[in-house]
Amino acid sequence: MTDPLLTDSDGDGTDDGDADADSDGLTNAVEMIRGTKPIDPDSDDDSLEDGEEVNTYRTDPLKADTDGDGAEDAAEIRFGFDPLVRNDSFDATAEAEGKVTATARLTVNGEQLNTLSVKADDNPTLFPDDMPGYIGEAYDFYVDGTFDKATVSFEFDKSLLADPQFDPVIYYFNEDEQELEELDTVVLGNTASTTVTHFSTYILLNRKKFNDTINSFLTDTWETGDYKSVETVFVIDDSGSMTYNDREYDRLQVAKELADGLPESGKAGVVSFSDSTHIYTDKLTSDKNEVKRYLDRKFFSSYGGTYMYSAVDSAMNLFSDDSDDTLRLEIILTDGEAFDTGMHSSVIQKAKQKNVKLYTVGLGSSESYFARYLEPLAEETGGEFYVAAKAAGLKSVYESIGKSIDLSVDSDGDGIPDYYEDNLVAFNGKRIIADKNNPDTDGDGLTDGEEVEIRVKQYGKKAIVFGRYHSNPRSGDSDGDGLYDGEPRYINKNGKTIKAAPKDMEPLKMNGHRRFWDAHVKSQQEGITTDYSVSPTKGEIKDEINRDIKRLLKTTNDKKKQDKIKKAWKMLVDSAAGLFDSKGGNVYGKKKTRNVVKNSMNLSRRYLSAQTMADVGAYILCFKLDVDHKAYHSSDKNWQKYFGYNSLYDMVFDAATDMNTQRVTFKSGGESYALWMWKGDYLNLNSGAEIGLYSSPVGSGDKIHYAKIKAVDMNLSLYKYDTYSIQTIVNWYPDDPQWWITGFSGARKEFRHPRAKRLFVIGRVKLGKLKNGFISSLESTKDNKKLQNI
Repeated sequence: MTDPLLTDSDGDGTDDGDADADSDGLTNAVEMIRGTKPIDPDSDDDSLEDGEEVNTYRTDPLKADTDGDGAEDAAEIRFGFDPLVRNDSFDATAEAEGKVTATARLTVNGEQLNTLSVKADDNPTLFPDDMPGYIGEAYDFYVDGTFDKATVSFEFDKSLLADPQFDPVIYYFNEDEQELEELDTVVLGNTASTTVTHFSTYILLNRKKFNDTINSFLTDTWETGDYKSVETVFVIDDSGSMTYNDREYDRLQVAKELADGLPESGKAGVVSFSDSTHIYTDKLTSDKNEVKRYLDRKFFSSYGGTYMYSAVDSAMNLFSDDSDDTLRLEIILTDGEAFDTGMHSSVIQKAKQKNVKLYTVGLGSSESYFARYLEPLAEETGGEFYVAAKAAGLKSVYESIGKSIDLSVDSDGDGIPDYYEDNLVAFNGKRIIADKNNPDTDGDGLTDGEEVEIRVKQYGKKAIVFGRYHSNPRSGDSDGDGLYDGEPRYINKNGKTIKAAPKDMEPLKMNGHRRFWDAHVKSQQEGITTDYSVSPTKGEIKDEINRDIKRLLKTTNDKKKQDKIKKAWKMLVDSAAGLFDSKGGNVYGKKKTRNVVKNSMNLSRRYLSAQTMADVGAYILCFKLDVDHKAYHSSDKNWQKYFGYNSLYDMVFDAATDMNTQRVTFKSGGESYALWMWKGDYLNLNSGAEIGLYSSPVGSGDKIHYAKIKAVDMNLSLYKYDTYSIQTIVNWYPDDPQWWITGFSGARKEFRHPRAKRLFVIGRVKLGKLKNGFISSLESTKDNKKLQNI
């Protein structure tokens, strides 16, 4: 902004009229003639600078849509249309480049052209670059409204065509079902295309690699149990026949491997039999090394007879007292006929009484004996029966038993059976791996079962068990946006624990710029402001005004101009004298106050220096400078509380050059409430943001006028950002409760006249002190997605 007290404000040798204050390619003098804003490079907010519009495109810098066809000038230029020629419709092409180039071709109207976009979706959980069949990024295609049809295309590397296994197909991401749906795809050269009737997220994959991976998860066993722990006894044949049926003691190695895979909380024991029973572990133990120590050749001799039933019976005495949430099983391996089959019925009865499942494994060729004795032992006790013709086949048998155990047991109680802690497949073909001994693998405060939902999709007699992500159990920040899935982010400042960022309400969707939340937390760690400083007094404000006006009077000998300046001088001094009496009463009345405030703002912008202008604006609004001299803020004692939201105070925003507002309305206890948010360029105070909490409509029939409610704890952070940087304007954590919290940068040069869309605001409103039902009413409002409740 130029200083009206000087001919050459910045001392660069160029008079202010010939200067270009906003660097948009138009001098200040030209901007004054054209009616554009000399301190705003894009007066009509259409993403084209005023100089571009006048000198290059010949479009109207005061009209976002010069030809009036609904499409803004910048959109027409971006998509290759003439912004000076009115169009009834647009045959548009939008594209984005990455490892593959994604393109959308469709016919839209002018308003739709403004919103048409194709952007890479780099969500690390949903579309990782190591998913099977990956060729390039997934892309989000978007346009407002509906359309008849569109062609979606992906251009890929030509060299991929040399691979005979390459089969490029476009998939649609069904977000509701979390599935990739194959689309009819036409491949011409190195471009794959499909026709769609709505936009969403699409990805090009090598179908063969993708399908091969998905199909590898087909299984014929997927039913699960709900046991919390497991007790296992290995009952192993050590009779003489094992000399030739298992010469290499494979039976011990497979038992060791199964023992290794048991849950950490599980217990096991070892029993062998020949002419007699040998119990190596006098009680079950959770020490796997102890169990494996006895699964060694030095404890086995492959000698003697086969008294299997006696060993099975004795092994049952090792189990703990009955507990419904513990899986008890014996894994019984034998290669021949037992000498004590007369115990068959009594062993089955005892197993049922003790709730022990008998898993039986027949090794060798005694099939009729196995079918007559081993199979009934398993079936009647709820176990499973297996046969291995040779010792080499025991590995797959014991792996199946291990799977059965893992399907039945949820060791960590997170809602996911042990087997599926590392055998679930996501829709994208990636295996979901969690820790079966830790209910919260990534330590984010959410159990693995809360983060992943098990879904079974059957294909005839087989099925694939999918894991549907609610969030990623191996990442505390599933979408990579800097917000944590399961809990807010905290910092420790001056001995206090401060909630720096909210819990992510949408863990699979990016909220804000990828780098933003990390930068926000770092900024708060580096410094927050908690108290007000001593603001300029009424007398000091008058002195500032007098100084600037006197300097300004010296710049002209024109009597008329001097009279005009003196009139503005009196007006500004009167305003600075105070709009309200010492008790907060309105001196002028609402209508006159409105005019006084508005005129004061306009006059200060015209006649005062940047610093004085900021101080006057802050004084009139009763804002105070914080102790770090970074920003101006409201307090609970501001005069605005007598008028409430959207009444007197809102008229001040007539002076704003660029702003965004948002209002969330809701009801609780029969009363209406509003949570109001604002950010933008406020000419006197520059970059700023506000949040207000209001209740109960006041006034005759006016449903959007509210009065302030009880003060609560509030925080406000404001940033200016672009593609390359994030700058902190203020981190305001006032010690006192607020009903209305603000932060304005004042005269700080680097934050003057920003674009509202380049300001990012984070507000925290602590609602806990308000009456019951208030928070739930706010959360249930249809506008609740506008909020992060922290």
